[in-house]
Order: sequence, then structure tokens, then C-alpha cells
Amino acid sequence: DILHVKIDRRRKLPATILLQAFGMDVKEILQTYYKIETISISSKDKRAFVSSKDLLIGFKVLEDIIDPKTDEVVLRSGKKVVPAALRKINRISKSVKVEIDPEGLIDCYLFDEILDRETGEVFAETNQQITEETLGFIFKNGSNEIKILRIDDELPDTAIRDTIAVAKIDNQVDAIREIYKRLRPGDPPTPEIAKSLFWNLFFNPKRYNLSVVGRMKLNQKFGLDIPVENRLLTLEDLKAVVKFLVDLRNGIGSVDDIDHLGNRRVRA
Repeated sequence: DILHVKIDRRRKLPATILLQAFGMDVKEILQTYYKIETISISSKDKRAFVSSKDLLIGFKVLEDIIDPKTDEVVLRSGKKVVPAALRKINRISKSVKVEIDPEGLIDCYLFDEILDRETGEVFAETNQQITEETLGFIFKNGSNEIKILRIDDELPDTAIRDTIAVAKIDNQVDAIREIYKRLRPGDPPTPEIAKSLFWNLFFNPKRYNLSVVGRMKLNQKFGLDIPVENRLLTLEDLKAVVKFLVDLRNGIGSVDDIDHLGNRRVRA
């Protein structure tokens, strides 16, 4: 369940390392592939609230949700949110705060790190799973809100966050160094040498060229609007490729037919 990439047919490495080497940080990657939900916290009485339009599927609500026009109960307290109920709720109210069961936050993944207000130290990192201990600390720490990745029954895929967790890389310099280690095992990598190798691999037009057809096909496949004069791989290309692969895994999109003549080249 981890997405990997191979460069020059060498040992594979987590795909998020390549995104980081191209300049993305962990938060940018998470924001690109996941919806981020804000949970309001009332630390005094240990309660959690979500805006009704952002209700997370699978969470229990702790109060009846009532249609103000008909007085019909759309969702009873203690019931879990299901897609059909969420559609009804969104029709009747767009931004009412709904109380949810805080226990439902356990096993969710944090988007923002949680800092200890007294010491300023990081208690829980970005992309870390919320445990009972973390939840207890959030209430004790007096946090007003937390941000989590939206991973629920409707959007269940965790491949990208799992890949980031496996990679354990948090900046561009380390990502480029990691790529250098895979391509030149045994050579001690200095940042300058590693950067130079990486630049020559992807950003030197004399050594790397998608060709006009390659750029056109990439644009066509992923709905990009990059000029055909730019025949190098861009960060937009990589983001689109990763999204396409994750979508394929979730049954969205279709695999190319290798025998289709539109996917072949005539070499003159």
C-alpha cells in the first residue's frame, strides 16, 4: 500500500521523496491529496464540533439534527453520519456547528503539529495518528481547534500519508540526498554533489527531454496546460501522475491499452 518510484531502474524509493526533491514539503503534499477538516475543540468540557457541511462520515453526532422548516429529525443523536444523511444535512444547513463524539477522532491523522503551550515543544507531529493519549493532551493543552486529514468511508485511501510516514524525510535537501544514495550507493553525498546530480537528471535540457510528443501526451493525459516548449518534467506533472495512480487504485480512471495504436510511436 505504499507508492514507490524508480529512477534509472535503480532501487525503488517512496514516491513522496521525489515530490519533496522537486520542492514540496510534507504539508503541501498532504494538502494536495487530502481534504483538510477543522475540528473546533471546547477543552473545558471536552467536546468537539464540526461545521455541518464538513461532517465526517462515520462520526457519531451527540445531538439531534433537525430540519428547521419541517421539524423533521434528519439524524438522531448517537447515530453515525452516512453519505445519505450528510446530503440531507447539507440541504438544510450549510454552516451550523454539530457536536461529534470526540472518541471518533482517535486514529485520525493530524495535519498541523500540536505544540505544548507551556514549553513550546512539539507533542505530536504532522501526519501523526491521534491516540487516546494525544486526545487527552489536546483537551489538557487548551487547544481551540485541530486540523485533521479527511480519511473516511467516502474517501478511504491512506496511500500518500503512509508513503510519507515510511519515507521519514522532512525537507528538500534530505530528499535529494536520499535520491543520490540510491543512484550512487557507497559515495558519501555532500549537498552540492547531490544537488548537481539531481539537477542533471531532471533539469538539464541537454540530458533530459520529453520531446514535443511527450509533453503533448502528458498535457493531454492529465489535462495540463504546460507550453510544448517546456520539455522537462515539472512538479505539476509529478503531482498529476501521483494523483492518477492513487485514483486508479480507488477505481477511478482507466488503464491505458498498450496495444492501441494511439499509444504507439512510428520511428522514422
